[in-house]
Amino acid sequence: MYITNQQPITIFAETTFRNLKQKFGIKQQDRRFHTYLIGKTGMGKSTLLENFLVSDIEKGYGCTLIDPHGDLAERLLDLIPPRRTNDVIYFNPADIEYTIA
Repeated sequence: MYITNQQPITIFAETTFRNLKQKFGIKQQDRRFHTYLIGKTGMGKSTLLENFLVSDIEKGYGCTLIDPHGDLAERLLDLIPPRRTNDVIYFNPADIEYTIA
């Protein structure tokens, strides 16, 4: 997390405008509002969401992911730091062997 103008920012990209590399992100305060990500397959929607979640997890924040396909959830499990593994609740409603009742 970076702080610009005394406001924490979640960095998720890097720009190269006019050959100048600069980190790019969104203010923590602005992340409290709804976000609507749209784009064709392969445009980076899941990657952006993954970057947000990893940033939050590394900071010790709680987060929730509802992933209807499961791909992002599976990738995210591999990125959980060891100190946070006991914080994880992974629920797969299609898994009849491990149901939650």
